[in-house]
Amino acid sequence: MEKKQVSPEMAELISELNAKLKGFDDEFVCMFSVEGEGAFTLDMSAAGDKLTPGAPEKHDVRIDMSLKTLNSMLSGKLHPMIAYSTRKIKLTGDMQKALKLAGVLNG
Repeated sequence: MEKKQVSPEMAELISELNAKLKGFDDEFVCMFSVEGEGAFTLDMSAAGDKLTPGAPEKHDVRIDMSLKTLNSMLSGKLHPMIAYSTRKIKLTGDMQKALKLAGVLNG
C-alpha cells in the first residue's frame, strides 16, 4: 500500500476519525475515496490507527465522497443516511458493514 501526502484538513479529519474509532473493533475493511484527496484504508481490525492513507488491496465496502461531505458527517451536520439518500456519498459492497459505520461517522 503506497502512502501519500494528504492536505492539512484531511490529516485533521483522519486524526479525528481515528480517535472516534478507538475501541470499535470488527472484521472488515472499508475503502474511502475522498475527492481531491485519494483513497484511504479503514481497517476495523487494526490495533492502532484504523484509517490510513492509501488504497487497500481488498475491501468489503467502498465509500466515495467529497472532503466537505466527510467533514460535515464527522461534525454532526450531516447524518450518513441523509448523505447516502441525497447521493452525497456512494456506497458499494456490503451495506450491513457500511451501516455499522454510520454511528461513528455521525459527529
